[in-house]
Amino acid sequence: MLVTLWFGRHLDRQTLSRFLTLSRQDHEQRLGLYERILVPDDHVGAVVAFGIAYERAVLEWLDGLLP
Repeated sequence: MLVTLWFGRHLDRQTLSRFLTLSRQDHEQRLGLYERILVPDDHVGAVVAFGIAYERAVLEWLDGLLP
């Protein structure tokens, strides 16, 4: 995703917007998966918590890029 954005100035607006929208959908799905995981112990819980925080951060970042 970062490489595509790096060269984003070479893409037309519609292509870049579609790419960002699809990326956002992927991250929404991953967030949903993390949120549904039953945490059996603190170690797994730490990994799941990181995944949730990461996906929320990416979604917030993508929201700032979408038109």
